[in-house]
Order: sequence, then C-alpha cells, then structure tokens
Amino acid sequence: MTDYRRSLVSSHRVPMVQPSEEAITSYDQAIELKPDYHQAWYNRSFVISALGRHEEAITSYDQAIELKPHDHYAWYNKARCCAQWGKTEAAIESLRRAIELNPECREWTKTEADFDGIREDERFQALLEGSGSAGWFQGRERKL
Repeated sequence: MTDYRRSLVSSHRVPMVQPSEEAITSYDQAIELKPDYHQAWYNRSFVISALGRHEEAITSYDQAIELKPHDHYAWYNKARCCAQWGKTEAAIESLRRAIELNPECREWTKTEADFDGIREDERFQALLEGSGSAGWFQGRERKL
C-alpha cells in the first residue's frame, strides 16, 4: 500500500460523526505525499467544514474541485459550507454548478438544513424551481 493511501486509510479510522484534528492530519499527510489526490482533499474539506472552519474548508473544496471539476459532490458540499458561512452568492453559484453536473442535487437541497439561511433568497428559489441554472449568472464575474 502506498504511503498516501496508508494515510488516507488511517484517517478513515476516525469516525466521521466526530470530525477531529487527527483526521485532518491524516488527510494532510496523504496530500503531502500525493498533492493531486482528489479524495484526500475532498474528505479533508468535509471534516474541516464539520468542525465549523468554513473558510479553510472552502479553500480545500476548491483544491478538490480543481483536481476533479466534474465532481458534483464537491460542488454541492462547497455550496453547503458557503451557505453555513453566510456567503450566499458563492453558495448559490456552487449549488448551480452541482445541479448542472447532477440534477439530483436539486432534490437534496430541498431538505438540506444547511441551506436554511439562504432559502428565502430569490436566486436560491429559482434554482430549486429549475429556472436558476442559467440567466442570472451569465456574464457576472464569479468570485467563489
């Protein structure tokens, strides 16, 4: 087993229900050994977000997305993280991308509590109704 995979396996021994610095350290070790290891970046993001460190999590999600731009899970969870952090525009843009990649994300969003803080936003409502996947965002500078 390669060193980076050993670090990733080690991090999975930490229960996902209790994110910890130990898990982050394991992901960091895997990333240090293999910087283009998408799954380590994604898992690291998820754990950091669960610890409430949204800015750091978003940076980590961006790394995962850069490595695998068609990963709807990374876009969707980045949107959740942005919404929790109060970054409405970034949340909506990330969610729009997730829905483009996998329309099922629209259904997940309808009951996801992490979006409660932006649920009343008309752009968010348009995405849920299926009319917000284009239009409003076209021609706008994207700052995520």
